Amino acid sequence: MRDYCGNRTALFDGIEEGGIRASCEIDEHDNDSAMEGLHDRVIMLKRFFIFMEIEGTVYLKQSLQLSVFYRHWC
Repeated sequence: MRDYCGNRTALFDGIEEGGIRASCEIDEHDNDSAMEGLHDRVIMLKRFFIFMEIEGTVYLKQSLQLSVFYRHWC
């Protein structure tokens, strides 16, 4: 296995607070568990944004229906 440590350090700079550490001394198990945690967070954010998109769509449809109703009766 080639040593990618120099490149990986630059790639992960600033992410250490989130649990991913880029250092050759860190064992693969620590990195794997950190990546799983990151993956879980990404899935949660994707679900949240999908939920927000659906809620926004429902809100816009209701607003449109109310404006059509208002124009019809006024």
